[in-house]
Amino acid sequence: MSLGEPSEGTGPSTSSGRRRWRPILNAAGTYIWIEIDFSILYPDKVNRFKDYWKLFMKNLIELKQEEIQSEENKRNLFMSLCSLDTEDQKISMELTLLINIVPPKGQVSKTGKFSTQECLVGIMIILENPGDINATIQRQIEKGVRWKINVQPYIILLGT
Repeated sequence: MSLGEPSEGTGPSTSSGRRRWRPILNAAGTYIWIEIDFSILYPDKVNRFKDYWKLFMKNLIELKQEEIQSEENKRNLFMSLCSLDTEDQKISMELTLLINIVPPKGQVSKTGKFSTQECLVGIMIILENPGDINATIQRQIEKGVRWKINVQPYIILLGT
C-alpha cells in the first residue's frame, strides 16, 4: 500500500494512519516521496499548477495594471508581492492579489456575491495528509451537487 493509496471499507481512520506515519512524514526529504507517490496516483495532475501559474499571473497583472495602480489596497498587495523573496511567499501573495482583482462570482442565494474573504478561504484547502486528497475532492463535488452549482477552481495545499 502506498502512502497516498485510497483504502476501501472500514479500515483504520485517517488520524490513526497519520499517527502511524508521523515519524516518516516528519523526516527530512519525505516530501520527495510524497511527490513521487502523487505523480503515480495522479499522473495527469502533476505540476499543472506550477507549469502555468507564473505565466498566468504575469498576464493577469499586465491586463489589470491600471486597476492595480488606481486602487490603494491592490497597489499595496502588488508592492508587497514585489518585495517577497521565496516562491512560496509569492504564490500565497499572488493568490491574495488574484482574489482582489478578479471579482467574486455571484452565488445561488439572494444574498448576492461571495465576499473577498470567502473567496480567499474557498480557493485554498489545506490538508495535513496526502491520503485525504481524494475525500476532499469528493466533498467539493458533493457540495457543488447539493448547492446545484459548478465546483469552482480550488488549490489543495499539503502542509500545516
